[in-house]
Amino acid sequence: MKRIVKTLGAVSLGILFLFYTCNQVSAKNFYDTKFNNQNTKKPYKKVNKKIAKIAAGDYMGDGRGYRFSCRKDFNGDGKKEKVVLSANASKYNDNIVLTINSKVAIVRKGLGSYYNSTLSTMKVQGKCLAVLMYGDEDYASGGALIYLWKNNHNLKLLMEYRSKGYLRIYNGKDKVLNKNVLYIEDSQQLPADKKWPKNVLKRYRRYKKYTNKKSISVTKSTYQKFVYKNGGLKKVGKDNYFRVGIGYD
Repeated sequence: MKRIVKTLGAVSLGILFLFYTCNQVSAKNFYDTKFNNQNTKKPYKKVNKKIAKIAAGDYMGDGRGYRFSCRKDFNGDGKKEKVVLSANASKYNDNIVLTINSKVAIVRKGLGSYYNSTLSTMKVQGKCLAVLMYGDEDYASGGALIYLWKNNHNLKLLMEYRSKGYLRIYNGKDKVLNKNVLYIEDSQQLPADKKWPKNVLKRYRRYKKYTNKKSISVTKSTYQKFVYKNGGLKKVGKDNYFRVGIGYD
């Protein structure tokens, strides 16, 4: 009986260790080895091109709003759609309206103050996703709305994301998973003071001399990975990438 209990205990510990290890694999940290390097630790093999994109920029919040239109094949079915991206503003909040072939597909109100928005489409697990991003020129003060493009008049909201820093969203082939995923890349600049992450200072002892200089910063880029599964987006991993360099804000 004691032998059975010990065996069961060992098996349980093994399962727990395996579970713990699998969870650790899903989140990895990468570091640049040289000062002021940029984007040398990309977690993906290649970025796949977007199907189509419409951008509306240079909106300065003066109350006039904007209206941009184009005719492109947004869902990859071989037919072009007329897409109109427009916005109007109140004093503190901006409202976005998207129409496809003269029919309203998206209406979002009260997203906050911004002057830049884009709609782009891309394929993930064979599904067409529409990504509506808004914010400043780097989307740092905004966020994104991610939709499933079911058909030209039916866009299903899958996720809302508020950016912490500079925001990019794209699809690419992940090096570890070896398959196409949706990346949400959020890059946050941390000033050179005590707010620097401990793991950065521990790994880069030679960088401590920079911590008192206001012109130097740490950039933490987070790569969250998603796949389309069971009618929604499922998170399948996250990579953090740190670099130390000259501040850019």
